[in-house]
Amino acid sequence: MRLIEFSKMNQAINRFSSKPHTSWVTHNRFSDWTQAERDFLLGYHQNYREFRRQGYYPSSIPLKPINWVEQGAVSPVQNQHICGSDWAFAAIGLVEANHFFETGNLHDLSEQQLIDQRYAKFRRMGRYLESEAQDPSRSS
Repeated sequence: MRLIEFSKMNQAINRFSSKPHTSWVTHNRFSDWTQAERDFLLGYHQNYREFRRQGYYPSSIPLKPINWVEQGAVSPVQNQHICGSDWAFAAIGLVEANHFFETGNLHDLSEQQLIDQRYAKFRRMGRYLESEAQDPSRSS
């Protein structure tokens, strides 16, 4: 089965490579995976019976969806406006959820503190501001 999947991917790569492109495609560790396995990795779980047959879902796991906001595992969606710090919201959300699963309590952590610490580190390393004079926090 793996050889068949690898052959299909190899043909797709060869078709792509036969035409002029500004990018390139090559094999990776997923080249012999089935489409169902790639979908599963990306979070697509529509066909539960097929995944159970292939051994991904044990029969003891319930198939009904879980709303983690209602369960209290994640905080509600927040509006980050135009700050461009989606990485901070994602990181804090992950830490909050991990803490919930370990302790059963959801703590609301501050994305702003994480952002401030990142830029403070850049200032110390000389990457964020060109000189001390440009740093508004150092003004007297």
